[in-house]
Amino acid sequence: MIPVSPAIRHQDIPEIKPVQPETDSLIPKWNWWVGFFILWILIPYFAGVSWLCGLGLTVTLATLIIFAFRLGKSIPFLEFTAFWGGVQWVYAPWVCYREFGDNRFFGNMAVPEEYYMQITVPAYLAFVAGIFLFGRKIRQLPVFDLRDARIVMYLCIWGAIGGILLSGVHSSLDSLSVCLRSFLLVAVLIQFYTSDKLIRYLWVLIYVGYVVIQGLYSSMFGEAVAPFLFLFLFLCFRMKVKHHIAFILVGLIVIGGLMCLDIKGEYRLQAPLATRRISGQVNLAARLLTNEIVSMDLSALFTGPTVTNRLNQGALISEVYCYVDNTQLCYYGSTIVDSLLSVVLPQFLFPPKRRAGGGDNMVEMVGYRYMGASMNVSYVGEGYANFGRYGCACFTFFCGVLLGLAFRYTRFLISKWPFVFFFVPAIFGAAWIVEGDFMGLLNSMIKPALLVVVSYYMLRKYLPSVRETMERERQ
Repeated sequence: MIPVSPAIRHQDIPEIKPVQPETDSLIPKWNWWVGFFILWILIPYFAGVSWLCGLGLTVTLATLIIFAFRLGKSIPFLEFTAFWGGVQWVYAPWVCYREFGDNRFFGNMAVPEEYYMQITVPAYLAFVAGIFLFGRKIRQLPVFDLRDARIVMYLCIWGAIGGILLSGVHSSLDSLSVCLRSFLLVAVLIQFYTSDKLIRYLWVLIYVGYVVIQGLYSSMFGEAVAPFLFLFLFLCFRMKVKHHIAFILVGLIVIGGLMCLDIKGEYRLQAPLATRRISGQVNLAARLLTNEIVSMDLSALFTGPTVTNRLNQGALISEVYCYVDNTQLCYYGSTIVDSLLSVVLPQFLFPPKRRAGGGDNMVEMVGYRYMGASMNVSYVGEGYANFGRYGCACFTFFCGVLLGLAFRYTRFLISKWPFVFFFVPAIFGAAWIVEGDFMGLLNSMIKPALLVVVSYYMLRKYLPSVRETMERERQ
């Protein structure tokens, strides 16, 4: 037996504490809740709003802070969706009431503020709770060895087919066109995660230019939101941006996005008068954006017509409240069942198939339809028309749970097949649109997921090297 001296036996050995792995749950830790509670106390005091409206504004701001804090650590898509719901359902209506009061003509709000907030804020909180309770983070950085460059070529071909050949051919092909177009972003992400630094940034620049030109030429700025959103999320995750950089980027993007929305109306008015060459469209957009930056007023930017008109989904929600209360209508979930059958069954098996886009909901729940525009009543409006004041929150909670579980299951698939990580923008490309309805939520995930499954197995079958890579990554 080897003797051990008392000095060595009793010397102070530093205690090694095990490192706690970061949880995959979306629910913040307890210290975050303390900060949010303090924020809830301060917002009603300084903003002069009721405690319920202050709670909705607090949760909206809290989801934005959580989104910025988790940039670079995961893909905070669910956090952004929760924040976007608060902007359109709570913040923009509150700004509208603050600027115009309860005047329906100017503010376009059909019910008083107190009545609106009593229904909408609990529904929004239930939506956020469903997302955070059942969603999980995607934070596995895949180590993908791209040994066959044909996979990127095929994805680009499929994206070109969707973006060029099928675009505008027929309304029934629009959803397929959008899904296929997202494969271009999938190809860019694969290159960004697997190529050298020069090649990856070259691909990003080409894709950004393509999205900008397409948005300017069609005057549909909204089509560029999803590509830029997912490109931003995946680039930050790949580069592991720090917290202070993430908060600065989020602030700049929020201000830049509001500026682009502010010039959207003027651009659409002047675009037909400009030359049809893309150089003329770019020059017009650059001139309008430059004038917007020179004359920038942050107060007007966050409380002006851009917020009260373009981001105010509460205007249509309040129309639903008013119409349903005046007519005493209640659909008792029939539109939900019809939406589910319309997504699953073809036209010949289900003749009363509902049309996507919200036109049917506008007629049934508001009493009229905007001609030449795609408008919808959102989850809140559809829930109120089907289940009333108290059932509305239960329905939005179910929508949040559905979205959270879908993202959670995608995370499970990524743990089995890391290659699925790159197809997240294709699966959830339209799931962040909270002004849609239940049918839109199902369509935005089911059809793209089926297309991704078909494409995935086609790549495995016809590209042996890709199949070998996928099996190796799975092991």
